[in-house]
Amino acid sequence: GEGLAREEMAAKLAERNLVGRVRWSGSRASWSEVREAYSSHDALLFTSLRDSFGSQNLEAMCAALPIIYLNLGGARDFICPEAGIKVDIADSAQETALRFASAIDGFSSLSIEARNQMSAAALRCAQSFLWTERAALMYERYKRVLSAGRGHASAADGLSADEFTAQAVQSASQEGAWPRPS
Repeated sequence: GEGLAREEMAAKLAERNLVGRVRWSGSRASWSEVREAYSSHDALLFTSLRDSFGSQNLEAMCAALPIIYLNLGGARDFICPEAGIKVDIADSAQETALRFASAIDGFSSLSIEARNQMSAAALRCAQSFLWTERAALMYERYKRVLSAGRGHASAADGLSADEFTAQAVQSASQEGAWPRPS
């Protein structure tokens, strides 16, 4: 966009001979422009060091777009491994950039069948975040917590809300917070 670092970024693009190869829109993209970008690209590159999740990841997966992403923050936890390529953080920025470049090269060398499989996995991953899926998952977890060791769940179990929540959290952490679609 037109942020404070525009001049600095323009200089970096020129320094690296990227002028004309990187599109600088100068403004925030409209939703229709974003959808068009998703449909006209092969993958989303998610390089954020600070986003806790990045809604663009979910948007891209909804468009069946694989994601090449840094292995940290929310992306590490929310993007299904088969929906993209995870890039581990290195000890230096330069090494991390090299790893990211290698992941891009690896993705570009995949067969169309492998890319299509990754796209399908991205869409399945996105669908696992539908409210109906999340609600069903939580319902099953609560049912398991309430019936653990009792054979059934009922209000007579006498759990306080805090005890119930603690058991649900413990159950979820033992099996992984967000099971991935099969």
